[in-house]
Amino acid sequence: MRPPHAREDETQVSAAAALQALAVETVRAGEMCERLGDLVERLVRTCEGEELKIAMQEAQAVDALTQHLAALAAFAGRLADRAEGVVAPAEALRAVPLADLAARLSAACGGEAASSGDGARAGDLDLF
Repeated sequence: MRPPHAREDETQVSAAAALQALAVETVRAGEMCERLGDLVERLVRTCEGEELKIAMQEAQAVDALTQHLAALAAFAGRLADRAEGVVAPAEALRAVPLADLAARLSAACGGEAASSGDGARAGDLDLF
């Protein structure tokens, strides 16, 4: 069954597989946030006074983000367990600007690596 907006040559995958790939990547992002949380925790130990207050707020924000990602992963995983039908993920994958992430999601959905749809070079990170 092909979604009405899918092209004939577009790879299709079960919605469950796409959601499971999303859940796995969300867990991966959460693990990266845990590492960030460890760094923030070490930095908090070096702060005093007003800097300590600000650092604690930032540490709490990282913790909240980690918990948010864990909840999203659980939600996507449960949806995957109950999903029916097929989806054509190519269009959504074109919106993923990170080359490694797009490639993993595409592979999980049975396709080839996608490129960024916004003109940015896939794989570029906006690092501080």
